[in-house]
Amino acid sequence: MTLPAGVGERSEVIMRDVILQLFSTDGFVPHGTCYLWRPGVLALHVISDGLIGASYYSIPFTLSGRGRSRGEDRHGGRSRS
Repeated sequence: MTLPAGVGERSEVIMRDVILQLFSTDGFVPHGTCYLWRPGVLALHVISDGLIGASYYSIPFTLSGRGRSRGEDRHGGRSRS
């Protein structure tokens, strides 16, 4: 089945416009606008976000280190040695 002339081109243009609209950042305001660009408040949020990120990365290492120090194997039981 063949499409009428121009139908494929129109659908490509429409799809491109939809994708561009989905990934557009035109409707967003900068994050600092909510805080009225006060440096103290912005610094507080940057520092707290950094600490939260560091804790998320350190939790797996801490748990694996504690598991090894207690002598547990992969299956949750005590090791025989």
